[in-house]
Amino acid sequence: MFACGRDPYFPAWPDVLQLNAFNPGLRRAVIETISSIADQCDGIRCDMAMLLLNDIFERTRGARAGAKPTDDYWTTVIPAIIAWCWIKDDARALIVVNYGPESAQARVHVPWDELRGTQWRLDDALSGENCDRDGSEMRDSGLYVDLGPWQCHVFQVRAR
Repeated sequence: MFACGRDPYFPAWPDVLQLNAFNPGLRRAVIETISSIADQCDGIRCDMAMLLLNDIFERTRGARAGAKPTDDYWTTVIPAIIAWCWIKDDARALIVVNYGPESAQARVHVPWDELRGTQWRLDDALSGENCDRDGSEMRDSGLYVDLGPWQCHVFQVRAR
């Protein structure tokens, strides 16, 4: 039996097939697919991502979905650090999120070539803390981050 994809508050979409977000095999296949895509590009977009969260998927699909897993969909599929950055005029921003229930560490590679050879100040807009980092290291080796569960940094990045 097939099911059309849907939001719990609206009718089903006739052109979208709903996969079972509770199925462990599907989750493994998604992890493999996302890993393959991540090797080829800088980012992945997932429209309507909230529909795969356990509580929403269960509410939308009911008993047809089967037993709800203990781990939420996105913490299984993307278990650690996620990051994105942008530049607008002279302003730069870097956001780093530990989207998981355990502490995580990573090196975030910042894709701005002009970082090399300069010291940079990272001001965290949320905590008010700041630190200076070597631009060559941020660009080439990556900015080391160590975040507790569900923590994040919202950095404003500027030359020293």
